[in-house]
Amino acid sequence: MAEPRAMVLRAAGINCDMETAHAFERAGAEVERVHVNRLLERPSLLDNVGLVAVVSATAMTSPLARSSPSNSATH
Repeated sequence: MAEPRAMVLRAAGINCDMETAHAFERAGAEVERVHVNRLLERPSLLDNVGLVAVVSATAMTSPLARSSPSNSATH
């Protein structure tokens, strides 16, 4: 079976693209991290990719994430 190909988009202010890429590699995927501007310049980069991960920079900075007990350092 061929190794699945994944693309992890990266941009300024997003710091979990490397962890996301590592998780896909551990799951057996061939991963390429691509800056979002490069993808905008060359949409054909998507032609040979079966999965695209878009990582959010706001996940841990949103008020809901900060107030969650599971994200609290005191728990």
